[in-house]
Amino acid sequence: MTLETAYIHVPTTGVPLRRWRWGVVATLSLAAVVLLTVGHRPTGTGSKSLLHESALIEACPGDTRGDYKCNHDETHRVCAKLMDEHTGKPLSWGPGDFWEITGQKPFEWSADILSEPNPGDSWCVCMWATKALIEKVGCENVSLRCEATDVAFVLDSYEDGGEELSAAHACLKEKCSAPVAAAALNPSLKTTSLGFLTADGLEPVDLTATANSLLAQLTDGVQAANATLGITDTTSFHMFATNRTESCHVHPGATVATVLWGQGQMYSTHRPVLPMPTGSVYYASPFEPHAFGHMGSQPVVVTVAWSPPWNATFTIPAKGCVGL
Repeated sequence: MTLETAYIHVPTTGVPLRRWRWGVVATLSLAAVVLLTVGHRPTGTGSKSLLHESALIEACPGDTRGDYKCNHDETHRVCAKLMDEHTGKPLSWGPGDFWEITGQKPFEWSADILSEPNPGDSWCVCMWATKALIEKVGCENVSLRCEATDVAFVLDSYEDGGEELSAAHACLKEKCSAPVAAAALNPSLKTTSLGFLTADGLEPVDLTATANSLLAQLTDGVQAANATLGITDTTSFHMFATNRTESCHVHPGATVATVLWGQGQMYSTHRPVLPMPTGSVYYASPFEPHAFGHMGSQPVVVTVAWSPPWNATFTIPAKGCVGL
């Protein structure tokens, strides 16, 4: 697992420095310094965490890599139809064929697509390239094989190769309604391992299993689910899966919220709505009004640490959060 670290300084409260480890969120202290370690999808070919649920997609006819499924790395997830199945020639995507549009005509590999051991008309294409092609020629001119495209993975991904993927999300929803509906009915962490929460005096908690359990509870009538991960003398740790926005409120103690999966946004009284993609962290000082909500078509999983620990009177309604 690739790890990146960010430091966030918060006010000193006189409480001795303590450290916890979230697995993908490491060494958290509400007293002096918050140290975040954000885990990303593994990039090794054949990684089980990459292949997990996406192994259920069909093979992409024409691709020559691995088992011919668009799941052999974290970017080639779209099975794009590049050849005309009747003429055996490159398929027109409006202003030209795939290789003409992408400037790769001198390197055209149509012969590989048509040849054994997996003859066909398609190829596993990068998510970022798919997004760029959609913006260039329009969704109506992009030919996809939905049954061989890892729709759930693409919808779970918000950027690829430095490109934001909203255009790809919109096109998949238009062209691949059945896989999109299936992904929406059963959201889960198909491609990500969140690791474990460890803290002095607590048994390790499997964050991935907890997140999937909470996501499974979400229905049209249940828009949020939560679990307490552990409580120490000074801090309580919690996880929420939600596809709603909470109301503006305050806590009498300090709060650290970290997005582990999906995309959320934080509302406060002193800044515009703050987007919070996976790995983002927000520190709210005691009695600071704030509210958290999901963003996009999928739920979001967020962990929260409260110091002192949460109790029945810990959440107090407030007003003034910008955007609510």
